Amino acid sequence: MERRAFKSGETIFREGDPSDFAYFIVSGTVEAQLANGRKIAMQPGEVFGEMGLVDQRPRSATVVATKYTVCAAYTEKELLASIREAPDEAMALIRALIARLREANKN
Repeated sequence: MERRAFKSGETIFREGDPSDFAYFIVSGTVEAQLANGRKIAMQPGEVFGEMGLVDQRPRSATVVATKYTVCAAYTEKELLASIREAPDEAMALIRALIARLREANKN
């Protein structure tokens, strides 16, 4: 796991990019811009980019830092190791996925 910092307005990844990292927001905020035009704001403690690592598909959204943001970046191997070794982190990931599914089902 490595730390990555992003300036306000910086694109972290674009829809269609390869899914090489999942990100845990340590500080700052980001906005996910979905293909359907929806925008989702995320803050410290939230995870993004994990779906592509789990299903090995390209990015489904464009994510931009909305202010200076620091994230912990996990490769697929690191994410799987974290899930195996840290059940609390695994539950946070599962909760993030469920929250996204519930949000998607609202529309």
